[in-house]
Amino acid sequence: MQSSQEPQRDRNAASRAPEHQPGASVTRIVDRLMWIIGVPLVALFALTYGWTQLGPAARAAHREGSLGTFHVISKICQKDCRLRGDFVSDDGTITRDGVDLYGGIPHDADAGDSLRALDTGDPYGVYPPSGSRQWVWSTLSTAGGGAGLLWWVWRYPLRAPGRRSTAALGKRSA
Repeated sequence: MQSSQEPQRDRNAASRAPEHQPGASVTRIVDRLMWIIGVPLVALFALTYGWTQLGPAARAAHREGSLGTFHVISKICQKDCRLRGDFVSDDGTITRDGVDLYGGIPHDADAGDSLRALDTGDPYGVYPPSGSRQWVWSTLSTAGGGAGLLWWVWRYPLRAPGRRSTAALGKRSA
């Protein structure tokens, strides 16, 4: 039996919630900042990137654009290979330096080779004349970024902690 003068032991010390442990508030702040700042930035990047790539990728899928020659300057292979080079349209009106060739890269292509390509107005590259399925990734990026941004707007600015819902305000005033 315990005397009334002995200090009581904290029986729940081991089962305290993590937010009551040292350093948990810093972790909570970092997590909150990630959701409040990081998520909208990533979503905005995905939306912007996908949106800017969608038009040119769709034109490539329909084989619309200016045909020309892609001169390979470098081939970089890691997991996949990437060709970088210069593009000149058949009529000589379009010249683009330092662009990539997206999709349909021949395995035997190397620096110094010339390949047929299609310029669709993409700011970073040209496509094979046979078309491309890049529009799929551009569509997914646009949709995913837009959905992420809409979710974030619904979750944070519209339902911020401490704000009352309009339903709760209506019940209180009635």
